[in-house]
Amino acid sequence: MTPSKAVISGPDEIVYSINNPNRTPVVLIHGWGCSSKDWDGVIKSMGDQYTTLTLDLPGHGGSTSSSNVVSIRQMADDVAATMDDAGIDRAVIVGHSMGGAIAAEFAARYPARASLVIGADTWHYLQLYPKQEEAGVEDFAGTFAVDFRASVDALVEMSSILSTPDDIKQQVRRSTLSVEMPLGLTELVDLLRWDLDSVLAKIKVPVVSIVADDLVSDEAIERYADRMTFVRFQGVSHYLLLEDPSGSADRIKDAIANHVSA
Repeated sequence: MTPSKAVISGPDEIVYSINNPNRTPVVLIHGWGCSSKDWDGVIKSMGDQYTTLTLDLPGHGGSTSSSNVVSIRQMADDVAATMDDAGIDRAVIVGHSMGGAIAAEFAARYPARASLVIGADTWHYLQLYPKQEEAGVEDFAGTFAVDFRASVDALVEMSSILSTPDDIKQQVRRSTLSVEMPLGLTELVDLLRWDLDSVLAKIKVPVVSIVADDLVSDEAIERYADRMTFVRFQGVSHYLLLEDPSGSADRIKDAIANHVSA
């Protein structure tokens, strides 16, 4: 993996890395409370036929922002600026959790630059997607503002299944608690205000949703079945990248093979 680089994107300074340049490009976007390191096991399992670009979102990992507020739209622009700096014109865009919203927003804003959009356990959570009522957004934000640690603990437990290892849950807790606050909370709040339905209507390339089988609902599949292809992944939680990086990589590679022309 090449050493980390940094690029300025509006108010944000984004740290990113490229692995195995000059192959089929795949951009990997982490979720809220995570970092680009969450993709390490997936990248190792992807093999040498792909160029993988990972970045830390503002307030996560090594990336910062001079703004007090960061939106999904701005983070999609961060992805574009990072690709520009890396010399990547068009790529498969993969996003985990909040990264799925950023991936979809990117494909809608930069239609010529995404060949495929892949979500890793993201858009099927109907309490986050589609756009939420403002009263609910304010209640959610207030809960995190009052007791951030307890809210993180609850979020981790809600996103886990019985088989999720305790060490992975602890890793996620540590990572989430290290997010720069209150900046990080503005990203989460904007996610609740972001409108998946309107963005999906603008995307012209295939959309694939890899979902944790124990966490996806029939209601979510029915709602989005006409706009994306669902791939069910058994035995993993929301933290599929950490629990089964090889299986996650296999499903990403399968999606690319099935939906991207050679």
